Amino acid sequence: MILDVVASDEPPRRLVLGAAAVETVLAAEARRSAETQKWAAVSASADFPAGEQ
Repeated sequence: MILDVVASDEPPRRLVLGAAAVETVLAAEARRSAETQKWAAVSASADFPAGEQ
């Protein structure tokens, strides 16, 4: 099965192996996404005004 993934036309950049690992990664990504969304306005406000780069 892993060889099929490696040989595929579009292999994943990261392959999480094992059910527990999948759950752990999905939970971490959900927490990271929630935090990013919570602070999105502050993050976006850090851009330089147009023409001042």
